[in-house]
Amino acid sequence: MLIDALQDVFIKVGIGIILNPAALTHYAYSLHDTLEMRTIPLVEVHLSQIEQREPWRRLSVIAPVVDARRIGEGWQSYEQALHWLMQLNSVKTEQT
Repeated sequence: MLIDALQDVFIKVGIGIILNPAALTHYAYSLHDTLEMRTIPLVEVHLSQIEQREPWRRLSVIAPVVDARRIGEGWQSYEQALHWLMQLNSVKTEQT
């Protein structure tokens, strides 16, 4: 269901995706493959500092296919991700 929803988003025009994959971070290779096909910017978000947690939580299988990561700032991680996407969109608009 998540994969289908993401694929629908890829088709629609938007400034990007902010995604907190939660437990899917560590094992969801199908999510990795789906995200690899996108054409819009993607920011991976985590509320906690996953690199400082248990060893099995440190791996993000989607990290290689995201454009930016905002991690460990609580709810402000989402705000930072939105600002990053807005800034990226602003730069693209200025270039056209």
